[in-house]
Amino acid sequence: MNKKLQYSVIHYGLCALFFFFIYILQSTPGFLEFWSFKPLLLAACTVSMAVFEQEYAGALFGAFAGALCDLSANTYFGFNAIMFMLCGLAVGLLCEYLTQRNLRNCMWFTAAFLVLVCTINYFFQLGIYKYPNAEFYWLKKTVGTTLPTLVLTPPVYWMFGYLHRRFEQYKEL
Repeated sequence: MNKKLQYSVIHYGLCALFFFFIYILQSTPGFLEFWSFKPLLLAACTVSMAVFEQEYAGALFGAFAGALCDLSANTYFGFNAIMFMLCGLAVGLLCEYLTQRNLRNCMWFTAAFLVLVCTINYFFQLGIYKYPNAEFYWLKKTVGTTLPTLVLTPPVYWMFGYLHRRFEQYKEL
């Protein structure tokens, strides 16, 4: 195995371990809970990974993060895996061809992704049944999930940026 492939395996292995560690933190009861809402840190991980590693890695790690979320979510199984994969693909393509790779764009993409996921989830779980005051639930859930996630997005972004810079210099050797 040549050095470039070896460093790629180590790099993506560390990223997968970081995703799994974030999943454990995210699904721990009572930890990182703000006013009974928990941040969806795997969304920030998926967007940050796609910003730095482009569309293929973003889509694969997005599907991995979505599958982890599906293990502990109260939605249809596979919903998060598909949504996270599409998000990773879209953000990777946007950062490759249209936008810059910076924290501001990462936070915008994370916010847009969380609003989209909460809206689609709301529609399939409550919206089609026309429950009374279901829109209030959507607003409360969307804001309660998005704000804590956006507050915790910068450390995740910086961690993936550090890993990307660290292993890119070794891959060029």
